[in-house]
Amino acid sequence: CHVCEDHSSGKHYGIYACDGCAGFFKRSIRRNRQYTCKSRGTTIGSKSGIVVCRVDKSHRNQCRACRLTKCLEVGM
Repeated sequence: CHVCEDHSSGKHYGIYACDGCAGFFKRSIRRNRQYTCKSRGTTIGSKSGIVVCRVDKSHRNQCRACRLTKCLEVGM
C-alpha cells in the first residue's frame, strides 16, 4: 500500500492500496469528511497539505487528516 506500507490488495483509486486505506478514502470522499490533524490542529483541505503525523500500518488510524492527505499525495 502506497499510503500505509501494508500489503496491497490490488489497485484502488489509481494506486496500489490495502483494503483499509481504499475504504477510508472512499468514505472520506463520498461523505465529504473534514478531519483535523492531531499535531497541527489544521483541517484537511487547507493549503498546508503536509503530512506531519506518522502514517504506517501500526499508526494509520491515529490521525485521519494526515492519512487523507497522504492518500491524496500518492495519487488517489
